[in-house]
Amino acid sequence: MSDDVDFWFKINGTMVRFSIEKFSLITGLKCHGNDDESIFVEKDESLKKVLFKESKGLITKKEVRNAFIRKRAKGDVNMVKLGLVHFLANFLFGTVPETKVSNFFWNIVDSDDATFQQFPYGKLLWEKSRHSMRLSLMKKEEIFEKMFDEETGNIQPYSYKLFGFPYAFLIWIFETIPALSPTFCEKHIDVIMYYLRKKIMHSGTINLLVTTTDSIFYKVVRTTYESYLADGSNVINQETIIAKYMSGQSLSCSVSWYYLDHVAIPGHVTDEVHYILAHFNIRERCLVVYNSMIPKVNKKPVEKTVTTFSVLIHLFMECIGFYNTRAGIDFNQGPYAVARSHPLAVKFAKGVPQQEDCDCGAFVIAFADHIIHDTINGISPKLNIANYRDDLAVCLYHHAKKKQEDGYKAM
Repeated sequence: MSDDVDFWFKINGTMVRFSIEKFSLITGLKCHGNDDESIFVEKDESLKKVLFKESKGLITKKEVRNAFIRKRAKGDVNMVKLGLVHFLANFLFGTVPETKVSNFFWNIVDSDDATFQQFPYGKLLWEKSRHSMRLSLMKKEEIFEKMFDEETGNIQPYSYKLFGFPYAFLIWIFETIPALSPTFCEKHIDVIMYYLRKKIMHSGTINLLVTTTDSIFYKVVRTTYESYLADGSNVINQETIIAKYMSGQSLSCSVSWYYLDHVAIPGHVTDEVHYILAHFNIRERCLVVYNSMIPKVNKKPVEKTVTTFSVLIHLFMECIGFYNTRAGIDFNQGPYAVARSHPLAVKFAKGVPQQEDCDCGAFVIAFADHIIHDTINGISPKLNIANYRDDLAVCLYHHAKKKQEDGYKAM
């Protein structure tokens, strides 16, 4: 990290920069010009005085939020003004709900249109965000000491708050990290696969019986497949990690595959810095492969990756007793009218969106997202991955905010 305007980070040996230019590009806000707050002056009949006549001091962000939700402002104009204060205080210039709302925000909404339109909000927001990040990063040694457990040598989870508009930093992270290392890309994928599982469990809008796995599942499948080629069926047993994944024991917000119809499985293509998604359609006894680099990646490594799934998954399904307990499977006709030892059928999805740069992680997540919402057949070949990635960052931001405010935990 530099001591001046920009932030420089060394991540996995690569130097990357987060600057006001990138902040402006991400937010679309004006980041140059006169940011003197005194150009906004308080009016006698200000919105604040109208809404909070009995309050003598500053109003908290929580009070502003409640006033907006309860539609306390009379008339469309005042509701728009209140909504703008709510947006500025609780979203753009983020802090804890108990923070007092600056009179600056109230003065903004009472100003004339010309002054309102010309003010460089991005410049001020960058300074607020940068200041919060600097304070947090200056304490990195102290934070590491709290994270490091001397008795076990393990790193313990530790969290701290970033104020301002850290959402822009989050988008920059999504833009930057997939290009740095497969290791970071895996973590990126795993976090969002967990988010999707939590979404399946809590949203109430997903009707499919579906779940996701993570990068660890593929790693275990790959190493187990190598052992299987050497030792045969001796490696297939209920005590393995694969069996525990299928039984719903290895991941937060996961359920046993006994009760599912679909599983979205991210996989790393062997010998390639590339990820694909395998959709295990349990009722069809089939793997559908979604690849965002069909003409650019050697087909053989992709087939090798998919083979590990198609060979082992059905063997472990047999091992955990899936076929003995699952109702509704016809072994006399249809996709299950084959020998139990027969690998899963494999199909390669056609007409799926293709990447132009190193965005494979984002495409894998997009494929999984469409699968769990049962919209994968309608995914556009011209999917705007940049917009999707931004939308995803917004969803993660709101997810984190909900956890912070409501305190719900993973199951």
